[in-house]
Amino acid sequence: MELGGGDEFKTSPDPAVIDVQDGAKADGAAGLSPSAGSDAAAATAATGSAGAAAALSGSASTAQDAAADAATDPEAAAKALLAAGKYEDAEAAYRALLDQNAKNAAAWEGLGDSYAARSMKVEAASAYEKALQLNADNERLKDWMQKNVRY
Repeated sequence: MELGGGDEFKTSPDPAVIDVQDGAKADGAAGLSPSAGSDAAAATAATGSAGAAAALSGSASTAQDAAADAATDPEAAAKALLAAGKYEDAEAAYRALLDQNAKNAAAWEGLGDSYAARSMKVEAASAYEKALQLNADNERLKDWMQKNVRY
């Protein structure tokens, strides 16, 4: 399947499976849980602020470190948003990463995760396909595509 080519995604009679209009078949249907980040990242994102995460650990310098980490590692910040269930915010963060580097396979994967978490399978499949074009060894995405897209 080539994105940007002649293949089109459409909704299948089975809402858990996406059909690609080229006649081939794949069986199975499954959801995808977004990849969860580290417990610390999830706790930081869930609280909504580095200061609150630092309060949990009892260190003011940790709040400064967490804020600096988010500023210097936007991918970690996007993962934390995804882990916290803030899928629209995670989508925006991953799109910003892709604006900087359209060949960032991890950002395409995260964008797909933000869509899959909201049951936006057509969008997820498109993002995952781009991630797989950049990193063909991603077994998790291959599995998701096999279970959720009919070729």
